[in-house]
Amino acid sequence: METRYPWYEHGWSPSYAILDSDDFKFIKAPHPELYNLGTDPKELNNIIGGSRGRAGKMAETMNEIREEFAASSIATDGLHELDHETRDRLSSLGYVLTGGTDREIPPDAPDVKDMTEVMKMLSRASETSARSTRFPPKKRECYSPCSNEE
Repeated sequence: METRYPWYEHGWSPSYAILDSDDFKFIKAPHPELYNLGTDPKELNNIIGGSRGRAGKMAETMNEIREEFAASSIATDGLHELDHETRDRLSSLGYVLTGGTDREIPPDAPDVKDMTEVMKMLSRASETSARSTRFPPKKRECYSPCSNEE
């Protein structure tokens, strides 16, 4: 499992996760996490401090899987450059990322878990903006036979 949304939208570190057959979940992030989903299904107790060996093996497995996928035909077959018109149309529908997706992710990119207060502020600002009546819609003016009443 992975999410690059934090990187694409905010420049924060993406997160990658892997599950093993013993119900452990390892999350690769600037502050890595390890959970025993059998005893902690809500992921409340990060046990990475006492399980560095397991976390290391899971991180290795995750890296091997990601490298195999990147080298496979699944990752590259059918990819081609989109013409500008198609890219613009797909982008307007939210299907094509337009940000700096090709940039390398720096090792010091913020961990999304450290940015929760920033996300709350961004969410509040967005909600406030949506409710704003400071700039109400302009009244329609007609220059042909029509009514200015709405």
